This record gives sequence, structure tokens and C-alpha cells, in this order.
Amino acid sequence: KQMHDLVHHTRPNGEPYPVEECRIYKAFVEGRGTNVDDEVMFCSDGTPFPCEYWSYPIQRDGELVGCVVTFNDITDRKRAQEDLRQAEKMAALGKLSAGLTHELNNPAAAVDRAAAQLVGGIDSLQTAMIEVTTAGVGRDAWAELRARYQQYKARAAGAEPVNAVELSDREDELIDWLEDHGVERAWEHASTLAVGGIRTEDLEDLETVVDPSAVDEVVRWLCEALAVHGLADTITSSARAISDLVNVVKSYSHMDRAPVQDIDIHDGLEDTLKILGHKLRQGIEVSRDYDRTIPPIRTFGTELNQVWTNLMDNAIGAMGEGGRLAIRTYQDGEFAVVEITDSGPGI
Repeated sequence: KQMHDLVHHTRPNGEPYPVEECRIYKAFVEGRGTNVDDEVMFCSDGTPFPCEYWSYPIQRDGELVGCVVTFNDITDRKRAQEDLRQAEKMAALGKLSAGLTHELNNPAAAVDRAAAQLVGGIDSLQTAMIEVTTAGVGRDAWAELRARYQQYKARAAGAEPVNAVELSDREDELIDWLEDHGVERAWEHASTLAVGGIRTEDLEDLETVVDPSAVDEVVRWLCEALAVHGLADTITSSARAISDLVNVVKSYSHMDRAPVQDIDIHDGLEDTLKILGHKLRQGIEVSRDYDRTIPPIRTFGTELNQVWTNLMDNAIGAMGEGGRLAIRTYQDGEFAVVEITDSGPGI
């Protein structure tokens, strides 16, 4: 009987296995040996089992007369390999959870703190608005104040970050101006105004809009408005950071996707760097030299990200409190190469 039809008729994925494509048969007809460990064979009752086999041709007087096929049932080996893969996944999940917990803690705490302060801030802003109106600021002046407030916000949004020394100098200038104009709690207002990007010339401009007697109330209203806006910005940016982290984890773990898929290796590398961000911030510099022309690669996305996690986590651990993590990708013929190098002491 045809041996292939008895024990080797179906591929591991369930598709029919034509004898012409059988590697045992090919080894026979081509007169060469082969070793295969990713196929299945079948028992007499039709039960499949994972198999590793070797096939070597037999020649007699220079003539190919047959082949010797030796095979092992590797069910136990496959089970052990799967257990090892699961253990590696759990280890990677542990690193992922630790990193995610640390990364989520800061924006979550910021949202909680800002939301609690925002409740009181809204009440203070309403009170300040009433006091400005009571001070005699009419409808036209209110329109001017709101227009200038919008200008201040737009200018602050597009401004470059200010270092601590320059910020302190601005506060001193504002304190002097506020005290000269009889504004109470000048030191407290100056800090809020400086952070909000307000300068003394802005306050002088406001003086042209309202009566000098209402400057104290207007400054308080401006400070409360800036504070509420700052708290709202904190909540928005922190919530966005949490959402970004969730998306990173979803991309990193390839949730809701097939095990094998076409992936951009750079996405996985960047997701891993974000997951390990809390460790990288301990004085470690990351350099990237990516070849973005590398096409998508069909592979196991989750398992590949475990590789990046282990390599980078070990590199970070080797460098300690500081160092340089260099990541390079490039093409080498039909292969995509990923190099991860650290400045640690080596193995």
C-alpha cells in the first residue's frame, strides 16, 4: 500500500498533503537526507500525533533502491515547549503589568487630584466673576476681558517652555506690579499669572479696559480662570495619556488579532519602549536608527514583542542607573535585522 496515504496524508493545518510535496518522498527521489520536526503522522486508527522524522536514501551499486525513515512521537516535547511558552508569556505579562501600573499611576493620580481641585476652582471662579461685576465692570468691559483672556490662552499654548529661573524672574516682576497697584495676596496671584504666561504689560493693558478701582477683582478673576483652565488641561492630558497607554498595551499584546499577522517591527519596538518607560527614565538614553523601508513581516506578533521585552529589560538591568540603549534595524538580503545594544558591562 502507498505509505504516504496511510500515515502522512494530511498537513498539520488539516489540508490534504499531496505525495509529490511530501518531504520524505522528495528526499527519496532527490537522493538526499532530510530532517523535519513540524509535521504530523497518523496512527492506524487515524489519530494524529506531532512527529519528528529523518529520511535517508539507500543506494545499492549506485542505484537508488529505497530510503530509511525514522520518526519519533514528539507529543511530550511539544507539550513541554508549549508550557515553556506559557511560562515566558506569564513572565512577560508580569513585566508588562509592573510597567503599566507604574505608567498609569501618574496620570491617574493627576486626574484624581485635578478633578478634586476643579470642584472648588469652579466655585471660586463664580465668586470672582460676581465680585468683578459688583466692582462696576459692565457688559462692554466684560467682552474685552473675555477677548483678552482668549488671547492669553492661545499665546500660552504656542509658547516655548520657560525654565525655572526665567519663571522666577517673571514672578518677581508681577509681585512688584501687583503690590504697587494694591492687589491683595500679590505673591499668590503672581505665581498663577506667571505659570499662565501673563506678563506685567498684559496687566497694564487690562488697566485700560476697567476702572483702576476694579483691578484687584479683575486680577483675582483672571487667576481663577487660569487655574480652572489649567486643571481642565491636566485632566485632558492625563486622560489622553491613559488612553494612549491602553492603546499601547492593546497593540503590544495584539489583542483581538490573529496569532500570525503582518506587522511593522518598529511598532513593536516602540510599544515595548513605552511599556518600559518608567525604567528608561532612570537616566537611560535611547537612540534609534530605523530603516523604515523594511516591509511588514508575517510572524507571531505577541511572541516577538516578548523578545523585545526580554532583551530591553535585561539591557536596562545591566546598565543600572544610567547608560545608552541603541536600537538599529536594517535589511540584509531577504532578512530584517534588529540590533539592540547597551552600554552595560556585557555578559
